[in-house]
Parts: sequence; structure tokens; C-alpha cells
Amino acid sequence: MRAEEELQKAKVLRPAPGRTGIYSERERWSDWVSPIYDCEKIYIPVFECNHWYVAIMDMEDCVVRVRVSLREIPLIIILAVLDEILRGIDYAFIEELREGMRVDWKFVSFVIIRDDCEVDQCEDFSCGIYVIKCMEAVYKKDRVCNHVCS
Repeated sequence: MRAEEELQKAKVLRPAPGRTGIYSERERWSDWVSPIYDCEKIYIPVFECNHWYVAIMDMEDCVVRVRVSLREIPLIIILAVLDEILRGIDYAFIEELREGMRVDWKFVSFVIIRDDCEVDQCEDFSCGIYVIKCMEAVYKKDRVCNHVCS
């Protein structure tokens, strides 16, 4: 099956039609989120096909490292979802990116790779906890904790 056919079969539609305007209301959350160009990494929890995974955007290297069990969700779906998320972030932060980044700098140009440096979580329906632990480790400036199978 060709990639385009598989993508259409999945019917990935993001952002929801008619809802893109809500993402541009930056002033609603600017008091607790610093300018995007000051970030080193951005962690994005994603829920797709009844499975949580985390996309770690490295602002310096322009890379998105995905922590997910690729057996759970077809790679073509992960790439399509992350492509739409990156396009949405470009849209939501268009003014901020103009003032703090190079003219040609775009999130959509980030390379998306699977982060194989550590073992992914076990397949015991703990994917949501794993994503929370990743986010918690960032907050505590700790090492990202791997899920341990019992």
C-alpha cells in the first residue's frame, strides 16, 4: 500500500477545521510561557490511536525526537500527526518567530526521528504514565525515567 493511501485511510485531520484561530491567542497563556525562541526544548504529549507518546523538540538542533513504540502506531501516522502539529506551532507563533528567529526558520522543517537512546515503555497500557514521567523529569531537571517492566 502506498503511503498516501495509508494516510488517507487514517483520516488525520489537524488542526480541526475552523479552530486554528484559537491557537493564535498567545496572550491567554503568555504569563506562564516564555517566548518560544528562548526555549531549549519543547515537550509535546500526543494522544493518537488510543496511545500516548511524547515528541521532544530540540530547538538548537532543529530535531523532533519521538518517544513511542512504533509497533503501536504506524510510522506514517506519527509523521503525519507531528507534521500537522509543527505546522500549527508555526501558525500559532508566527509573530514571535518573526521577532526572534531567522526569516527562513520554521518548525515544519525540523527532522523527525525516533529517539533510540533509551528503552521505550513496556506494552502494559502505561504509555500515559510514561509521558507524564518524561514531563515530570523535565520539570525536576532530572533524567527522563524509563518505565520498568515488572
